[in-house]
Amino acid sequence: MEIGWSGLPFGSYARKKFGEESDLDVLVIGNVKLDEVIMFPILFHLNMEYTSRQ
Repeated sequence: MEIGWSGLPFGSYARKKFGEESDLDVLVIGNVKLDEVIMFPILFHLNMEYTSRQ
């Protein structure tokens, strides 16, 4: 699958492992830009770390 500058193709799937116990799956279901897909997992992960510490 080729990633263009305009974004990721519909139906793209990715999995990122965060630590030993958690995975984050991303399924592209609309027209999104690559930086949106990258930033969402980072923000999601940071939010989960912050929430788990409280």
